Amino acid sequence: MARTLTSKQAAYRDARVSGLGKSEAYRTAYDASRMSPAAIAVEANKLDNHPVITLSIAQSLSEAVAVVEERRQEAVLTAARVAEEAARIAFGDIRDLVTWDSGSVTLHDSDSLTPAQAALVKEVRVQKTTTTTKDGSEVVNETREVKVWDKLSALALLSKMFPEFSEKHEFKGELRALVVTGRLRG
Repeated sequence: MARTLTSKQAAYRDARVSGLGKSEAYRTAYDASRMSPAAIAVEANKLDNHPVITLSIAQSLSEAVAVVEERRQEAVLTAARVAEEAARIAFGDIRDLVTWDSGSVTLHDSDSLTPAQAALVKEVRVQKTTTTTKDGSEVVNETREVKVWDKLSALALLSKMFPEFSEKHEFKGELRALVVTGRLRG
């Protein structure tokens, strides 16, 4: 039957899992103000060899390692997600969002856009203005504006994330400059 730890034993376990040595963990969990260093070391060794505490330390360390690994995986997934979004912008096509000819521009319905197409959109603005004609009737004009994210910035971000695609230009040779100084006469 597994025994649960007392609050002091749990404090000792937590201190050990956080990286403290046996004696320092003991001092953290227990009042050792009247104990000699040798006595603290003996008691700390007893705690560290206690089967329930040893198992609890091992489980806590295992959980901590799992959390660190999970966070590492999230960081990798986050970098992959950033690259994916940047690629959507860098390689997206405005013709997926609007259609135009010499006389009109038509916005595509947002419900028909794929996630990759929608990722291109930075802002959609609709502005309605009402004017009154000479005969007193009202005319409503509607202006629609779609802004997309900057493709060059997205390409720059991708080139930083994947340096193997970046070009490096190196200048070899001599660079000469002529510097002219003088005074203006006025």
